[in-house]
Amino acid sequence: MSEAALASSEAPKSPQERAAEAGAYVKDAANKIIHQAEKGPLPLRVVSFLGGVAMIAASIIDAIRGVWHGDIIHIMVSVYVCIFGAIICILEGAEFLPSWVITIQATLHDQARFLRFRWGRGVLFFFAGSLQFSHWSTLNTIVGGIMMVLGLISIGTGRRAADKLGQLRKSIPDENALQRNFTAHDSLNGFLSMHDFMTMVGSLGLEFGPNETEAAFAAIDKDNDGQISYEDFKQWWQGEIEGAPERYA
Repeated sequence: MSEAALASSEAPKSPQERAAEAGAYVKDAANKIIHQAEKGPLPLRVVSFLGGVAMIAASIIDAIRGVWHGDIIHIMVSVYVCIFGAIICILEGAEFLPSWVITIQATLHDQARFLRFRWGRGVLFFFAGSLQFSHWSTLNTIVGGIMMVLGLISIGTGRRAADKLGQLRKSIPDENALQRNFTAHDSLNGFLSMHDFMTMVGSLGLEFGPNETEAAFAAIDKDNDGQISYEDFKQWWQGEIEGAPERYA
């Protein structure tokens, strides 16, 4: 290889070239995430948890770079992104983490109730992703862009789940039908598992996608214990009958 060719191959890429490469990567990753979240074997919750892990890793690398260059603002933003990444991991992956994390998750739900809902977590993903994206390095652009895409998907999933929950309410005309449907499908001695819930929804002629089922289930499961009691189910059903405003799931 000639010296000219070698120099050309080793020449640093311009910011525009790096941005174009990062943009192409984010677009390709976004298409894969959309397919994975809607049709693939991994639930949106798992993909979001992995995104939170990536945010933490990228922000730590970025903070080290900020320390090396003495950039205080860069360090502060990296710390904020790292905190948001940790919060996302707690919200989406409590089952993958030590049991004491569930207590922190419950506190987050109590202090910021919108985080109980898929759409609310989607807003968090988009905000945290845009903050990371603003650092404008290849790694931050990729991870931040993916989290922004996950945020939009989560908001859309929550909206669709809320619409289908409205259809579910309308398909149960009275409290007798409510109790009859609940009792016919509870396999946990007075509680519905997510599988029970999915079966019940199907028996009423409704079709929820996997992520819509998860979002709808979480919206009804008020105490976030992974199962729906009859009281949870009744309170959710009465909320619409009494004219409570429809909320995203």
